[in-house]
Amino acid sequence: MAGALIGVVGYLLALPLVALLRFQGRTFEWSELWVGALPLVGIVFGMTILAALTSMLGMRQVFVSPLGVTAGNPSAAPKMIFAVAGVGVLVGWSAFGGSAASIAAILVGLGLCFGVVALVGPFVISLLGRIMLKCAKDGASLIAARRVLDNPKAVWRTVSGVTMASFVAAGTSLLAAIGNGEGQDLQPGQEFLFADMRTGVLFTLGATFTLAAISSALTQVSGILDNRELYRSLTLAGTPVEVMDSARVRHVRTPVVVMALAGAGAALLFLFPLAGAAVLTTPMALVQLGVTLAVGIALVLASAFAAKPVMRRVLAG
Repeated sequence: MAGALIGVVGYLLALPLVALLRFQGRTFEWSELWVGALPLVGIVFGMTILAALTSMLGMRQVFVSPLGVTAGNPSAAPKMIFAVAGVGVLVGWSAFGGSAASIAAILVGLGLCFGVVALVGPFVISLLGRIMLKCAKDGASLIAARRVLDNPKAVWRTVSGVTMASFVAAGTSLLAAIGNGEGQDLQPGQEFLFADMRTGVLFTLGATFTLAAISSALTQVSGILDNRELYRSLTLAGTPVEVMDSARVRHVRTPVVVMALAGAGAALLFLFPLAGAAVLTTPMALVQLGVTLAVGIALVLASAFAAKPVMRRVLAG
């Protein structure tokens, strides 16, 4: 509930800033942005119930019998069949989605693409862990690779926000490609339409990457707290703190770069039946996509560096 209340406070603080945005040639009225007290209360209680249910479902994995503890079965690795099926769905949409470009079909296809990225993500990260292990040349690289292999789903939780943000960035690049109005005969009022599209693109990217950065930072900090005993044991074994910090950064560096590119690639495949090669042949779209990907990757790496004080306090405690 505390997180939901913080979100409500953030919403209230953001209202004056959002009210400054101009759409249709004017700024927003407060009444257009205020959702009402009752919906806010419903959101707070709804998110609290959802979080409780999610925690209960997650705890089912540790509710094991004494025989299960003795067997010590490890958690199942990500299944290749899910990744293959997900890629097949995405390729199928890119081949045939243009023939069913209705709003309903686009929404269904968009949901499928997000599902595909979520299915493929942990499997790709487990493959990256194997590659990182083979290429490890020092202690930090070896620790990072082993941590990726031990729990690829945890790594996916760290980089999933930026992966989805990259998907959104590639999609909004299409709006940048077609939403400038250059070389077109604008009808009265259309200048507002193109300006509103650009404003919407920038606002969506800003909000998406801000949420991705917050999610990544929280995951980084919780990862340190969850593995405090491991870090203390490594310190007692003589491992320098600098090596552990380097391993923690490398633990997310390669996955976030690869998965950000994968998210953008999935979006381009999704958009291909609808827009053809417009995104790839428009310089502004390519520049915007490149900049947003670089910003997203930098935010995740910055969150890893920002968690250094937490590591110091854990080791000192």
